Amino acid sequence: MLKEKAIHNLLRILLLCSFYIPSISGATTSARSSEAPGCVRAAGAVLGERSEFGYTHLTCRDHELITFEKFIGPIKIRNIQVIDELRLPKPRRGYELIPHLFCSSSAYKSDPIIALGRWKKVIDGYEVKNIQQAWRFNLRMGQIDKIPPHTVDCSSDDP
Repeated sequence: MLKEKAIHNLLRILLLCSFYIPSISGATTSARSSEAPGCVRAAGAVLGERSEFGYTHLTCRDHELITFEKFIGPIKIRNIQVIDELRLPKPRRGYELIPHLFCSSSAYKSDPIIALGRWKKVIDGYEVKNIQQAWRFNLRMGQIDKIPPHTVDCSSDDP
């Protein structure tokens, strides 16, 4: 069991090292998915008022992985430390993970929110219907917290 956990941690480190979340420094982005067989970087973003956090969304063969990262060091030469991760089964057909830019929560106004739901066209754009699950990036505690889906609203002019 200990050996299996060590291998899992090593693979996770290798996987995360092969992806870079661009910071506001204008550094180039590299996504070498060949180093992470079966996984593709689906999304990633810088979070927080001072850009000290970020997240990466990876789509793998049989699951999806969200990593919550803390940036350490000066902007031009930042290191990434994974502080939490969320492993999800593949979404059902028609459902997808909605990025933080489109979601907000009445209960957690200051934290970025992601949700699992289904886009639906409405008169003035799109909104997410049937939110199955939702999570917040708890910037104060440095963790991903599951939150009640009924507190979340996701919408966009274009999905």
